[in-house]
Amino acid sequence: MIQLRDHVEDIADPTRRAMVDRLFARYEAHVLPRLPTLRASVLHQDANDWNVITDPSDPTRIAGLIDFGDMCHGRTVNELAITLAYALLAAPDLYAATRALIRGFAEGFPLTEDEADLVYDLMRMRLVCSVCISSRQSKLHPENDYLLISQAPAFALLERLDTIDPAFMVALCRKAAGFEAIPGASDIVADLVAR
Repeated sequence: MIQLRDHVEDIADPTRRAMVDRLFARYEAHVLPRLPTLRASVLHQDANDWNVITDPSDPTRIAGLIDFGDMCHGRTVNELAITLAYALLAAPDLYAATRALIRGFAEGFPLTEDEADLVYDLMRMRLVCSVCISSRQSKLHPENDYLLISQAPAFALLERLDTIDPAFMVALCRKAAGFEAIPGASDIVADLVAR
């Protein structure tokens, strides 16, 4: 991910370029140092509505996946982060969609507390990767309009998310994963009640 940092200069709009630059800075300061502590596994990395096969008798049950071209070894929580990025692209209610997806994922595959802390930032960085790659490719091949087709919704989501306090979204993710929204909150409440 960090190897895409120099692609930020290829983002044409200066406001968007500054936003992506801030997200890289946050990633380097808050996420990158914690990555070595997270679980790792083989990842599909492209669970979107075109690659997920549902059970015809129960469309709410996933029966399989196709398109294994993006598989790699990485942090297990990235599977959720990537899926979350796709799911939120057209979500009218970001909070409800985030909560539902993380809760559903954690019911089948419980997250660690560190994973719950970082999934929001990792999801945003998946979108950052998408806009950085498409910006670079578009600069190299300006005649190919297709290269920017997914960029507009990714930037739109990044801009929506940029208006929300990241600490709130991290708390929402933690709570959806089954942890306290803020670590130690119950101890603080208990101490206040005891006074």
